[in-house]
Amino acid sequence: MPEVHYTNFCQKLCNSFVGVIIGILLVPLGIYFIFVNEGNEVCTVAAYDDFQAAVVDASCQYSPTLNGKPVKISCPVITQTQIVVDGGTGIQINTAMQLTVSVKVFQWKEIKYSESRKDTVGGGTTTVSCYCFQTEWSYVSTQLNPQHLNPQVICGIRADDPGPAGGCLGSIPNNNNIFFSGITSVTGVGRFESVAPNVGLGTSAFSSVQFHMDETQVAKIVGLKPLPLEVPLSQALVNQGFVKTGPAVFSTVYANQPRIGDRQLEFHALTTDVITALGKQIPQDNGVSGIIKPYISGGLIFPPCDTRSTVTFRATMISTDELFGALHSELATMTVTFRICLFLLLFLAFYLIGNPLSVAPDIIPCIGPFFSGIAACFVGIMAFFLALSFWITATALSWLFYRPLLGLLLLLGAAATFAAALYARGQGKSQEIRGEQL
Repeated sequence: MPEVHYTNFCQKLCNSFVGVIIGILLVPLGIYFIFVNEGNEVCTVAAYDDFQAAVVDASCQYSPTLNGKPVKISCPVITQTQIVVDGGTGIQINTAMQLTVSVKVFQWKEIKYSESRKDTVGGGTTTVSCYCFQTEWSYVSTQLNPQHLNPQVICGIRADDPGPAGGCLGSIPNNNNIFFSGITSVTGVGRFESVAPNVGLGTSAFSSVQFHMDETQVAKIVGLKPLPLEVPLSQALVNQGFVKTGPAVFSTVYANQPRIGDRQLEFHALTTDVITALGKQIPQDNGVSGIIKPYISGGLIFPPCDTRSTVTFRATMISTDELFGALHSELATMTVTFRICLFLLLFLAFYLIGNPLSVAPDIIPCIGPFFSGIAACFVGIMAFFLALSFWITATALSWLFYRPLLGLLLLLGAAATFAAALYARGQGKSQEIRGEQL
């Protein structure tokens, strides 16, 4: 028979009170990060503005007079320095900046189907689970739980199993997966990344390097384009049983019939002809060339802001104004994303705090689950308005330091949403009283 897990009413209520504690902790945490997020946007914008006012367009010419100063450079990439080697296979890719070797394994995947039903008497919940298995190519090597290989917990044993129609009794694995724990592309599974260790920027002649990029900088380049590849079969791949099955693909599959434990390895490379960089110029190679490092800018007494460290590398020719415009756009996108996430965090916190109200009616025989559903709906509505009011209030208070007029308008909006939350709470209480009367 399938797995059956029973949670009694006391366990559910205790779990909901644990959620209350977690919710109470999440509220101040969410408010703190709202202040951090809003302050980060304003302080970073100020730092960008200071940077842009001081930056010098050095074109692609290293000048000792600009050492230590903020510069913007746009240079061709010296092709001879674009060399990436994958450590596992030993294969070298020329004219590439970044290389990713993707290795996936053919294995069994476990799929769990569960269905929870509230008991009509006692306030508990019964959860029934069963398992199905199917084969797939995966970038994560896993092993199956031996207990789930028992035919008695496979979906299809009973007609009311929560699994797919018809069950899956014919998909029980004969053996467990082969687990790969290696840390290289020939012994492991996953994505293995490499970058060119030292890229030169300047004219096409190797002797005319004006600027260098180290491997940490190469890994941060934005906007690289795919590089078509024709990769040879290396001895390291042969030793592991790989054969070439595509221009940059190798596999242990025999006759197009994958077996459990077969692997497929594929090379992906990214490159560019030009680099635009923004940062502080530092001398390199005894002062005959330079390297771009982060530039420190910003820092205000009011609003209180610390400094920001800025460096960026783009795989395109772009003007200074366009480059700072891209930085501002990326900052705005990140700020909005965090705003949404922090609102959802506050909603989760208040829902956890109010969750015992939706659990309590389960103790009522027969009609308890019905009123529990109604209570959960009102808890969700109340949590939404409380989260919205706290989110707006915290944002408004943080904006009082940076955008006073908008801050005041947001405070008024917070008061309105808080009043709506109190109204929803009152409606929820009236529903509880009706339920007790019944």
